Amino acid sequence: MHYLFQRAGRIPGSQSEKQIMVMSEDIERLDSQLQHHKEELRQDMEQIRSNVEAARETVSPKRILLDHPFLILGLAALGGFILGNRGGKILAAGKPAAKAALSTVATQAAMRAVRGY
Repeated sequence: MHYLFQRAGRIPGSQSEKQIMVMSEDIERLDSQLQHHKEELRQDMEQIRSNVEAARETVSPKRILLDHPFLILGLAALGGFILGNRGGKILAAGKPAAKAALSTVATQAAMRAVRGY
């Protein structure tokens, strides 16, 4: 190996070899930092996905209905009362919607009572 350096006009331990070693160490250090930052980014992305999924579940109509069945029941009853008393006529459009809402709320309330929460 020493022969190759002499032939190239360089002696082992010269300034250019030291620079190469320093550059190699810098590259290894930068690669290590890059891997560390990649892992942090993966963890951050997982946390963001988890937060987005939790937010979707929180604002989903099904979750709201499950968490507040009596509020929904009250709103359905109020809507039915308003639609039913408009000029003494019951609007045909209000019947199915009110019936579906009341049925769903009643089912959920019964499930909560059975489960005990």
